[in-house]
Order: sequence, then C-alpha cells, then structure tokens
Amino acid sequence: MARKRGFVVCLALALLMLLAPVSQSTPITEGTPRLQVWPEIVTDDNVTHLIWIERENAWNGETDLKYSRSTDGENWSSPVRLNYVQGQVLTRYHQEHPTIAVSGDEVRVFWVSKNTAPYKIRSIYSSDAGQTWRIGDFTYDMADEEHVTDFLTAEFDESGGLHLVWQDVRGLNVQRPLKMVSSADGGATWAAPVTLDPFNTGHVEDPESGYSCECCRHAIVPSADGGIDIIFRQVDRFPSNESWYMYAGFTHWDGVNAPSEATQIGDIWVTMNRICPETGPQLVATDDGLAALWNNAGQMYLAYDNGTGFGDAVSLGPGGNPSLDSNDGVLQVAWHDSSNIIHAAIIHPNGTLEEVFTGSDESGRYASLSGGMLAYQKYESQNWEMWVENLGGSQNQGGGNNSSGSGNGSGELPYDHFCDDIGVNCVYVENNQFQPADLTIQPGESVTFVWMEGSTNHNVARVAGPYDDSWNGGFRSGEPISGPYNRSMPASDLAYDATIHYVCEPHAPSMRGRIVVGNGEPYTTAVVGSTAPDFTLQDTSGSTFSLSDFRGEVVVLDLMATWCPNCEQIAQQTLIPMQDEIESGELDGLTILTVGTDRGESNEMLGGMAAAKGYEWLHAIDTEDGKVGEKFGSTVPTVVVIDADGVVTFLRVGYVSTEDLRGQVDSLLGLDSKEPEPEEGKGWLGGFGVILALSAFAGSALISRRRD
Repeated sequence: MARKRGFVVCLALALLMLLAPVSQSTPITEGTPRLQVWPEIVTDDNVTHLIWIERENAWNGETDLKYSRSTDGENWSSPVRLNYVQGQVLTRYHQEHPTIAVSGDEVRVFWVSKNTAPYKIRSIYSSDAGQTWRIGDFTYDMADEEHVTDFLTAEFDESGGLHLVWQDVRGLNVQRPLKMVSSADGGATWAAPVTLDPFNTGHVEDPESGYSCECCRHAIVPSADGGIDIIFRQVDRFPSNESWYMYAGFTHWDGVNAPSEATQIGDIWVTMNRICPETGPQLVATDDGLAALWNNAGQMYLAYDNGTGFGDAVSLGPGGNPSLDSNDGVLQVAWHDSSNIIHAAIIHPNGTLEEVFTGSDESGRYASLSGGMLAYQKYESQNWEMWVENLGGSQNQGGGNNSSGSGNGSGELPYDHFCDDIGVNCVYVENNQFQPADLTIQPGESVTFVWMEGSTNHNVARVAGPYDDSWNGGFRSGEPISGPYNRSMPASDLAYDATIHYVCEPHAPSMRGRIVVGNGEPYTTAVVGSTAPDFTLQDTSGSTFSLSDFRGEVVVLDLMATWCPNCEQIAQQTLIPMQDEIESGELDGLTILTVGTDRGESNEMLGGMAAAKGYEWLHAIDTEDGKVGEKFGSTVPTVVVIDADGVVTFLRVGYVSTEDLRGQVDSLLGLDSKEPEPEEGKGWLGGFGVILALSAFAGSALISRRRD
C-alpha cells in the first residue's frame, strides 16, 4: 500500500485541484439521466461535507462515489469522484450507501468496492477538510465470494479515535454479526475486528435467536468511555406461532467487554413473515444523553435516554426513511411523505413537530440532515439532481426529555392529551368496544389504536369487508394483549382513498370498526375475498397488457425488489423451478410476469436484471396510472394469488417456498386430488392458471415512487 501511495496521492491531488466554487447553493448537480442518489451530509467546524452515489441508469450499472463541500452552506465545490477505480462502488440500494466520518480537518470515507472478487472495503482520507485526498490506510478483504459486508457506518470519537461498523454477511443460514474495527490514531493503524452483537445467534433460516436486519442500516454514537452506542433493527420470530417481528435494538460497547444483550426501544412490529423494510434506525447525542428515531410500518417513532435508559416512544406521524440530527441542542428530523415531498421539522420535547421546510414538488427522496443543512435527491422529467437546503439556525429548544412521550401508553400524559398533542387520530380499545367505531380521515393522516388501562385480551385485525370476521393478511396488531399499549396502522394503508374494515379477533363479530380514508374506495385494494384491482402496463418489449387480460386463468403476484435478499430467494428457489416446469409442459397454462413498482427504475433496468439473473418470463415497470404497488401491498416480499374469477384467494407477506406455491397451483390445475388445508393468511384456490410475479421495487412500508 505504501509503495502505491505516492502515485495515487498525485492523481487525487490533480483531480481535487479542479475544485471550483459552484455559484448556486442548490442544486449541487445539474439534471442528468445518471442517477444522483442516497446522500449523506456531515457538518463540522463550519464546513459541510456531502457524499452521494452517481450511478448508470441500469441494473447493477457503473457506480461512483461523489463528494462536494461548502464553507457557507450556499457555495459548493464542483463534485469530484472519490473512488479510485471508476464505476466499481457496490451500492445496490439506499441502505448500502458509503459512509463519511468528520472531525475538524480530518475526513474519512469508506465504501465497498466490487472491482475485485472477493469484494473489499476501501477508504480515502483528507486532512484539510476535503480539499485534497489520499488513499486511506484501511482496506478490508472479504474472505470469499460469498462473503459480503453491508451497511458501513463510521464515526470519530472525542479523542480522535475512529470507529467503523458493518454487518458481516456470509449466507442465509449462518449468523450475520455486526463487526467493528477501531483506530486510536484516526485511521493510520487498526485494531482487530470485534463483534458488537454476540447475543445474536439466529440467522435468516432460523431467526428465533435474533439477528440484525439484512436490509437495514445501523447507527452509532461514540461514548465518553471510549466505546460506542449502537442502534439497529433487530429481527426475531415467536416460536409459538412462527410470526416474525422486529424492533429497534440498542446496545453499548465499552471498548473492552463484549455487549451481553440488546435493549428493546419502543414496541415490537409484528410483520408476520420475513420482510425487507429498507429503513434503519437513527441515533444522535443530545445535551443530556441520546435520542433514537426509527420507522415501523411507515410511522416514525422517537425515544430519549437522559442517562437512565430510554423512555417511552413518541409517535411523530408517518414518514419515509427519516433522518435525525441534533443541531445546537435542537432536535430536527427530515423525511419524505407518500407523495415524495421532502419535509424537515424541529422536534419539540412533547413530540410535536414544527415544520421548517416543505419541498415544492413531488420529486424528493432520502433526506439527510446535519448542522441545519438538508440534502436530498430529486427525480424530475427523467433527470436526477442532488439538492441541499440551508435550514438556518434553530430558534426553539428541544432535547432529551425522558418523560415526554406516551408512545406505548405508559407515559405521564393521558391518552386523550397524547392523541391531541401528537396530532394523530386515535381509536380507543376499551370495554369490549372501539371508540370511535366509525372514523373518517384524509389520505396521509395517521391512525393509532390505543389500548386503555385495564383493557384485556384485545387485538386488531383488518378484514375484507363489513361482514367478515377473519384476518385477511393485511394489518394485524399481533397476539391479544392488555393495556396500556398502542399500535399504529401502516402509513401505506392510509395514504390513498380506501375503506378499511377491522375487528378484535377474540371478540369478533361484536367488536368491529371502520376507517374511511378520503372518498372511500376509488379503486380496490387487494384483500383476500375481494376482486383483484385491475391495472395496465407496458412490458420490457414494449407491449401493453392488463391484469384483466388473464381473467379465466389463475394469477400469482410476487412483490419483490432487486435489493431485497428475501425477494431474490423467492425468485431463485420458487419461481425459477416453476418456470422450468412451465417450459417442460408439466405446468402447462401458467405464465410468469414480473412488475417492478419502483417507478424510479426503468423497463431497461428491469430487463437487464432479468437477463443477468436468468429470469425468463415477462417483466414490466409500474406507473403512476397503474399503481400496482398501492393496490397489491407495499411490503416486500408479498405473494398474492388470484383465481379464475378474478378473486384474491391467497395473500402472504414474506418468503413463500416452492412447496407452498406448488401446492396451491397443483390444486388449481387439478394436479392434486386433495386440496391443501388453508393456513392463516391463506385462502382456497380454484380454477385454471397463469402465474403473475410482480417485482415490487418498494421501500419500507410506504410505496409511491421509490427514488433510488
């Protein structure tokens, strides 16, 4: 490394000599068909540093790491490429983006490079606040081609020590620990890697001992004792009913002893099956402790730790991929809504938000906050841009009030005060009834079910209609519980006009309710027992088709994403074998179609992915008019089956095996004389068949246009 450094330093210096101030504060980049995505912004010592990804508009296309800096928040240096092997940065989706750490003039940037097999973590350093650069002293080689590292996160501590954390991935059936390397001299020399979550002994194939989410970033904050605090999305499964769940996990490493366990912050999110939320929790230092922010089912939650442990969670309302920052003692949060409008707000101690910025159009995604500076990406008229907004100084004081929230119903505020102050619509669960049982809201508003003190053995489950009593595979609060407790509905369920029916499962049908969103049901949202909503799209070859074209046949919809390992597992292990049987004639009459509902992608990108993966069935990208993601569900993976009459008969969130899906298809095609017993969340199948696999490039729990 030392022998090569002189040449690379000269090359890097030559590139950086081209830096010239940009006359406009925003945008940082001009509109280009090359993706400008996934910013991370850091402000320190009056210098703001911004990194982001520039990527070819193709699946797994050439990807570069870009950098710009500003000393006044208005004039920015011309963007330069930091990766020294052009086009070879591994970043398949937002949570995998590179990381930057800053301490005064010292700047360190880390990324995963894909130009070698196996891959490597590479680094680049600056000692003059980003004006010139040299190749860093840290390079980490993967052990083999199956070994990948994800979710790099780096921070300096107060003494100048540098910490780099990643998730170590070696396959679906082995543990995926959080690893950390530390340097006491700012990155010149490094200690051996340590494991931050030795208490996690589960993995994707056997999650019941817990593991860190395989599609979510973590966050770290260096602590005064020389260690770090870390927050991550923990995944687990109830052994009693095999229902999957997640929560924000927190642990502390003191620099010497391995952490013994994780602390749960806030409530669990029962996902029922394995999903990819693609959004990780946030952690920042406050004047008197820590603040944690996370997103469950499209809702943002906040909790404080003022030195005695995290208090109750406060709901901040709906928001996608939120970013948290503490700016001069004032907490700020930024997010995008279901219409892709960027928002930034001050968080007051009681959890209410005071908006300080709202985007002007529906083209923004993936906000990043630091020091009153807001970075985000824009996609408009087939062009991508990177923007920065200077939010200015904060006038209101926020911070770590450990007793301000009532997120789980056990805080100091009464429930009615909680609902009024937080600005959400509440449905109270008490005395074997919902109050109100009939609620009307506007699209985008939130709804929280509140179990009152003393309420016993209740849960909430969405059903197909006003006379149905059984859960349909959509929203479900989980096992029956007693109050105090609360649970928010997914923001994606409430983002559009709809009529939502629900019951308390132990007390159905007497205990039921209804939520009318906007005008009710301008189009049908797919639920078991209802007619599947139609859509019209253009496939990768340019041909137009509608879902209704397949009426009289059986349709299977598989919502997935290229960045989602669970989704690829379904395609490789379930759909490819079925396609082979279609081609051999064993499953004559079936067709596989993939529809990508990430509208930031293109048919060209989707076709490239299919060719690379060997998916030999039809593909198409969703559109604003098609609204496939909104109609069939926003969580990936999700598998939906539609019978010959166009009725949804099967809906499962999470992985579906070849055996499960073949059992359904065999029954439909008359290949199995014995009909399979329906499982919870499954329906009966009948008819004659087509398989339709919808590839949903969705984000977290919100689907609109996920802008890479």
